[in-house]
Amino acid sequence: MIVVVTGMHRSGTSLMASYLHGNGVFMGNSLVGPGPGNRLGHYEDKEFVRLHQDMLRANGSHLLVPRKRMGVGCEHRERAERLIAERGPGSWGWKDPRTALFLGFWAGLLPFAQFVCVYRSPLAVIDSLLRRGTDRSIRCWPWLAARSWVTYNQRILDFIRQHRTRAVLINIDRFNEHPKRSEKRLADRLGISVQTPYGEYLKPGEMAGRCERVRRRTRAVGISHGRALARLKDALDEHADI
Repeated sequence: MIVVVTGMHRSGTSLMASYLHGNGVFMGNSLVGPGPGNRLGHYEDKEFVRLHQDMLRANGSHLLVPRKRMGVGCEHRERAERLIAERGPGSWGWKDPRTALFLGFWAGLLPFAQFVCVYRSPLAVIDSLLRRGTDRSIRCWPWLAARSWVTYNQRILDFIRQHRTRAVLINIDRFNEHPKRSEKRLADRLGISVQTPYGEYLKPGEMAGRCERVRRRTRAVGISHGRALARLKDALDEHADI
């Protein structure tokens, strides 16, 4: 079984990947470690991250606001096939937000994979990006956070609509509110046995906002992009499995 975890940055994908990794879905030997705003680790396979970074560069595309149309060249396709072959059989997967930008490509390469797509309230994501403060472009132009949330989640929604049996769409806020019920539904969908409950990975306050100054900026961005954010959030909620 292959499980691919993706979603907009700061949406709880690391939390979801750590939970799956601890319950039998191997996420890789060489993982991106802790960093600003993610002290428990990213659970991102470095080789898949580098591949996606190179694919974005080849398209002349920005990480946060990528081009609408992006191709995958022969060199990158061969690298992807090699990564899959090296991992072989068994329960494994990877997590990388950038995967959301190439879902169609990966679905074609991995016809039996399950895609776990995670989304989070747009204002919570914008708040988290501003608090982390590692993205210079967002520090200078906070509205990019809203535009990025729309771009990533629209790609996910389009994919979900085309691949309902191959993808699980998770509202992480709802999942965290009802962890026991939610993890059972996810385990049943993926066919995994839960050894370590989700609650062991969910740390109190880990996904909460903290700074009033940042909250004011978040609200300003939310107001300016309110309609687009609300429409897409409603559509995601309508299609969510959990």
